[in-house]
Amino acid sequence: SSKYSTNAKERIIDIQIARGNLNNAIESIAEFNKKELEYKKIQILFYQHKFKELKVLSDDLLKRGNKNNKYYNDVLKIISTVMLFYDNEEVLKKYANAMLKIYQNKRVEAINMMIDISNNQNIQIVDKINFEMSYLQLLQGNTAESIKLLNNIESNTSAYIEISTLLQAEIHDYILNDKSKAVELYLFFLDNFPSS
Repeated sequence: SSKYSTNAKERIIDIQIARGNLNNAIESIAEFNKKELEYKKIQILFYQHKFKELKVLSDDLLKRGNKNNKYYNDVLKIISTVMLFYDNEEVLKKYANAMLKIYQNKRVEAINMMIDISNNQNIQIVDKINFEMSYLQLLQGNTAESIKLLNNIESNTSAYIEISTLLQAEIHDYILNDKSKAVELYLFFLDNFPSS
């Protein structure tokens, strides 16, 4: 019953976020007064561009938090994203807006927002944007565009090279039914990333 109550409260907050009612979601978290929901607050602060408040809360949660909490890794992901964009808050705000659009299942709007920020000097940001746009294009059924974006992630030093290679292999394997290309990509993955 307590578990079901917490799940219901989480869903209420998710619906508020999806509708863009971020302030209401924050109020609901305070009203529900559940420690587990503090993790959701970090997500909302990200969407609201309150990055300093997000940092303080996330530092506190990560220090005292439970690593088994289902949102723990989400917090780490948000923090690493904020750190990636550390020198360009305007681009981070646009990125946060695009992530909110994804949460709201407005993929086309999110893709357009990401295209706007993909012309960046930081190659790690460009690779992150290209990977995420590739996945969104795949969800939209634009397989060729997805592969084209994945091919833009070429540097072996990129944090996204491993996952982009694997995603390309799976596209060729399961969507395009091009088994020889899939095998070629899987072998490339195994040869170049043996510890993955």
